[in-house]
Amino acid sequence: MAKWGRMEYAKKWPSRTPVWTVTAILLTPLFCAVLPTGKCMNGWTAAQKLYLTDYLKSGTRSQVSPTASAKYTLLEGVVGRGQHRLLIDNEIEPVVGPDGKQGWRLIDEGVKDGIARLGWVTAGRG
Repeated sequence: MAKWGRMEYAKKWPSRTPVWTVTAILLTPLFCAVLPTGKCMNGWTAAQKLYLTDYLKSGTRSQVSPTASAKYTLLEGVVGRGQHRLLIDNEIEPVVGPDGKQGWRLIDEGVKDGIARLGWVTAGRG
């Protein structure tokens, strides 16, 4: 019988190294964490998505060092003279400006809740 290919480079098949099994075992926790999170975030309001990064940053900074500055900038609704409050439910919506940057716009529900305009406020402890 004729031998085909380069036998000196051929390895025993199947390989004893369970590459696909190890890869599947290592990737399973990643998929189990990412997929439910993605499905959950689809039901979030624009304000919840906006505040998520600030929430995560405020917690991690205080864990790194007790003296670390934990200031962060939040988008808040201006209700009166010098009175700000956090946005809830569907009071804002994301928009893309003419320059391509992400922005936020106050919608009718926010106006009904008494918000006059939106403003960025630096908060936290320093």
